[in-house]
This record gives sequence, C-alpha cells and structure tokens, in this order.
Amino acid sequence: MTWRLTQIDSSNRGDHYLLTDDDECYFFGEYTAQKGASHSESNQLIYNFKKCVSRKGKPEYKYKDVAISQAANLLRSPGFDLDQCTFVPVPPSKNKEDSLYDDRLIQALKVFNSANGGKVDFREIVTQMVSTEASHTANSRGSVEELVNLYKIDLTQVEQIKNFIIVFDDVLTTGRHFKAMKQVLLKAFPGSRVIGVFLTRRAIPAPTFDFGLDEL
Repeated sequence: MTWRLTQIDSSNRGDHYLLTDDDECYFFGEYTAQKGASHSESNQLIYNFKKCVSRKGKPEYKYKDVAISQAANLLRSPGFDLDQCTFVPVPPSKNKEDSLYDDRLIQALKVFNSANGGKVDFREIVTQMVSTEASHTANSRGSVEELVNLYKIDLTQVEQIKNFIIVFDDVLTTGRHFKAMKQVLLKAFPGSRVIGVFLTRRAIPAPTFDFGLDEL
C-alpha cells in the first residue's frame, strides 16, 4: 500500500463522530478493527505498535520496535516545517508509575527526532494522572470531559512552545482523545493552532447484505 498523509474531511468525518468541521486531523493509513494483523499493512503496524509492554523480552516484542521505526518514518514523509511546530503525544492509558506504561508514541518521536538531526520539538506536555483501561480493550468509552479531567499540563515542559501544536496519536477512532487534548492545550495556550496527526484512522467497512440469491 501507499502511505499518504490525508486530511479528515466531509467524506469520512462521520466515522469519527466527535469531530466537527473546525477540527483539523490527518492520517496515514486505515485500520480495520477486529480483522487481525494480516488484514492490511495498517493493521499490522497498529497491532505491533500497540503490543503490550508485558510482552517485553518475548521473541515477538522485536516487532514493536520495528513498528516504532516505521511510525517515525511515516512522520518524515510529509515534510513538516520543524521550525514552526511542537509535537505533543497523546498520553497512554497507563500513567508513568504503572508497570504497563507504554511510551510508544514518545519512542517514535525520538526516532523521528534522531533522523532529523535533533531538530524536532516534541514534549510530553500533557500527562494522565491516573491509569485507565485502554480504549481499544474497554467495553465503553468515557466522555471528552471525563478525559479532560484526567489530563494535566506539565509546567516544566511549556517554555517556548510553538504556536503550531501537532497532537500525535496512533489510531483515530471517535476523536475523543484529540478533542480532550485540543481542549486542554487551547486552555493553556490560547490562540495556538492545534491539529491531530494519526498513524491510522479506524475504517468502518461498508455493510454487506445477503439477499439469499443463491437460493433463488
């Protein structure tokens, strides 16, 4: 497949029902839930990228490192103006004191930074105060406001932040995490341009119908 940074627009915004016309979000590929890693290159990337840190030390964990490098390479392709933007990763569901804390987004940004000679401004400005269940395994998702209440700004990371803030995450689903991040960041840095860049967006397959034609 060809990876290409694509903007969410009126043709697919409905798949991410919390997004509105004033939300600027982009993605590289499409992830199809419940189809497994073999379904597509996007699925394989996300499956490996999200591999739980509890698997560290197992033979298959090397594929997480491969996915992190692939994610960093995707970020290189659009040619971001690195002098004008600050990358802010969405915090993982587990906080830093949790044994299952997964800094995969930070690791991808570190590789991206290294490949660009240390010119990438990336910071963990937003942190999550308590651990929660990961969205992709939870039976239900909370509201944007509930997520906002879990987030806090790390004041040690805010000096000379750029006015163009890129929220970085792996999968765009409902848009809940982006909306919460945008709300928190705009409150702290009013007047900033806040966009979302995602490795993939969740694709919703078109429905199929069985009309029983083979029985006619």
